[in-house]
Amino acid sequence: MAMRFAGARWLDERRRRRLAVDQGVDEMSDETRVEDAGDLSEAQPSKPATLSLRSVVPRSGWAVLAWSLLLLSACDAVIAAAWFQQSVPEGIRIPYSVVLGVDSATAATWMASALLVVAAQLALVIGWVRGHCLTDFDGRYRAWTRVAISWLVIAGVVGTGAHRSISQLVLMQFGFETVWQRETLAWLLPLGALVASVAWVMDGELKTSRTARFLMWTSAGTAIGGLALVVEPNLVDGELVERTPHLVAFLKLALMVSSPGLLVVSMGVFLRHVVHVSSEPAPRRKWRRKKKKRAKAVDV
Repeated sequence: MAMRFAGARWLDERRRRRLAVDQGVDEMSDETRVEDAGDLSEAQPSKPATLSLRSVVPRSGWAVLAWSLLLLSACDAVIAAAWFQQSVPEGIRIPYSVVLGVDSATAATWMASALLVVAAQLALVIGWVRGHCLTDFDGRYRAWTRVAISWLVIAGVVGTGAHRSISQLVLMQFGFETVWQRETLAWLLPLGALVASVAWVMDGELKTSRTARFLMWTSAGTAIGGLALVVEPNLVDGELVERTPHLVAFLKLALMVSSPGLLVVSMGVFLRHVVHVSSEPAPRRKWRRKKKKRAKAVDV
């Protein structure tokens, strides 16, 4: 038994998993299973039923699809409200434009920030489920804590507009007078580096679910498209912009809402996978496997 857990990095982790195997802990619950019921005639005090994660997360793929479509429909409602702002009655058009309009994008900002908070919460739940896997000896489930913190930081930046303050602070310290689009790149580069690092971590963890991985990269591609329009609005054809003056702003709004929506769907699909299919860690990348083999060879 000791050799079975020899690869664990942390002593407390090895002890916890050894006790889990010896006592028969359920992977989704903190309580132990009763291996031997003993004499059925003996009266056992009844315990209140505990809420299992398996009963909360839908097992059916159709149920997950229905919830995903419902979430994306809410995103589409915000996008459609911005597109049809000129169709509302004249009396409420001004307050309507302040909240749901294309230029203000207040509702879209709130929606994107809320979706990122939901993504952070799902990351914590996924990390908790992955933490109950008895074969994750390297503690790779801790990566989901980093993912959750990153999404919370990005949600705060998006919701409060802190990226503008970050841009002003960077320009005051370093200037960058000759840099093209320096006001935008001052906040886009650090925020983009954070998102890229999180996407790299998630790509390694989502290998066991192709659907979740595809949705994650679809979300990343949508975000890249929106950021490209922020940096260079002239990517859209000039004739289309003349016909629809608010087209560029609308596209940025639509991409800003769609990207976190697809991210939440991706993490919801992966949560179903780790709860009902397998919480085993994904295979390591090839270069990491080679590095680990070299380390073992050096130790020997």
